[in-house]
Amino acid sequence: MKTLKVIGIIIVVLIAIFFLLGLIMPRAYHVERSVSINAPGEIVFGQVQYFKNSSSWSPFNIYDTNMVTTVEGEDGAIGAISKWEGNKDVGSGSQEIIAIDENKRIDFKMVFIEPFESESSTYYELTPENNDAVKVTWGFDGINKFPWNALSVFMNMDKMLGADFERGLNDLKVKCESIASQIDKYGFLINEFDFNGKTYLAKKKTLKFAEMQTFFASNLGAINELIREKGIEMDGYPAGLYYSWDMEKMTTEMAVAIPVKGISESPSPDFELITLEKNKALKIKFYGAYEKIGDAHMAMDAYMKDNNLKQRVPVIEVYVTDPMAEPDTSKWLTKLIYFVD
Repeated sequence: MKTLKVIGIIIVVLIAIFFLLGLIMPRAYHVERSVSINAPGEIVFGQVQYFKNSSSWSPFNIYDTNMVTTVEGEDGAIGAISKWEGNKDVGSGSQEIIAIDENKRIDFKMVFIEPFESESSTYYELTPENNDAVKVTWGFDGINKFPWNALSVFMNMDKMLGADFERGLNDLKVKCESIASQIDKYGFLINEFDFNGKTYLAKKKTLKFAEMQTFFASNLGAINELIREKGIEMDGYPAGLYYSWDMEKMTTEMAVAIPVKGISESPSPDFELITLEKNKALKIKFYGAYEKIGDAHMAMDAYMKDNNLKQRVPVIEVYVTDPMAEPDTSKWLTKLIYFVD
């Protein structure tokens, strides 16, 4: 009985110490690592923003090469969720994009299900450095609930995760600097991405090159007016859809188009709905006067040839900048999209 009494006292003392440590030890934890990357911020941000890109340099993949991941929502957009399920080393859980400051910072909400339930937050922050380099900071914050925060005496989150963060950032550096090298080769940054599909209210016609400007201007205005009149929701910037480009005949089959939501048929017989399905695609962000965009098209042709990609029509030019609102042509942004197989 005396022995049992002693054991009981020891257990009570240990429990008391455990709860006392819970009162003393901090509940919040923070892990942070940084790396300098010699690549444009746009390249780096694209790697941390899209789940499909981060999977190629994530340091946690080595713990389970058979880990199953799924993405819900539009990858790279606020609200997109990546779920994972793996072995005992990676467990299961999800991360959701909750805030985006383009090319500067992105925040995620982390929900862990196994091996234990908890919530944390993580972020990537980009800071410009000299010589066009970018400092990338990967941060991770969470709360250990009382009294389990007492275990932080034995489990230091910074030491547990720090090495993984460093390895991941170094792999990110290699990936981004490799992508950046293509700018020297092609003259442009060419991104591969998943086109999620869009529906356009459009006017399509085969016409001569000399007629393009008039055709585009008159029909773009008419489509805009129809959208306002019918209260249709726009889903992006005006675009040109190019189905053919015949240099011998100097003709093109093209459509003046505005992406729309919420309609299943054209509100006018003068225009049609064109739906482009999901597809693998290439994208160039071209800045400059439209007359010089041919260089970007040539870069696309070279990239597809080098990577054995087959082009599909239409080619899309998305006209982000309104020339009437921005007189400086160097700031005019046109997004060039090629569908490929």
